[in-house]
Amino acid sequence: MITSKTSSLQCKICMQTFICTTSEAKCKEHAEARHPKNDLFQCFPHLKN
Repeated sequence: MITSKTSSLQCKICMQTFICTTSEAKCKEHAEARHPKNDLFQCFPHLKN
């Protein structure tokens, strides 16, 4: 179980967590599959940087 906030990413809409090595492509895949009406950056704001 991941307990450190720095070792995981989290979708801000559904709160699903991902390991920190998850690629941007996997984040995009999640956003398109689970939240098609929302922007990728609403799910993962860290990708804007």
